[in-house]
Amino acid sequence: MHDRRTTLRRLCLLVAGGLLLCVLACRTHVRYYRFLPVNPHGWSCTDTLRFELPADTTSSLNTFSLSARVTEQMEYQGLWLVLEQRFAATPSLQQPPPPRRDTLFIPMTRENGRWETSGVVIHEAEAICTPAQTIPDTPLTLLVYHIMPKQEISGVLEIGLKVE
Repeated sequence: MHDRRTTLRRLCLLVAGGLLLCVLACRTHVRYYRFLPVNPHGWSCTDTLRFELPADTTSSLNTFSLSARVTEQMEYQGLWLVLEQRFAATPSLQQPPPPRRDTLFIPMTRENGRWETSGVVIHEAEAICTPAQTIPDTPLTLLVYHIMPKQEISGVLEIGLKVE
């Protein structure tokens, strides 16, 4: 009886340790996640959102994702956004690389007009934009703007940037 309890206890500890290891291994490391508001009267194509990613001590490969929070006033089935990456000149980096621009489409509705996003009053959608290498000890400025057919679009509340 005593050996059976010891074996059962060890088995439970092993299973609990395995589950804990699985949970910790599945977590992603979010380095930066922030939303910035858009002009509530309309987001102009010249209204650029500016995110500042602080410098890290080592170079790392990061995945950039963009999110959009919109209302029912959104006139389009999705948003075309540009993510521009600009490294700052630092004492260790005299000549920063040229800006890098990536274009991303975030779908909001299906072809039949039904929302494809989460939310009831405010709808939110996210799409992975691009992986990119950071430069050690160099801050990164990330600019986001839209390239929609109209110069000014309504219904967009906030744009978010996630760096993993």
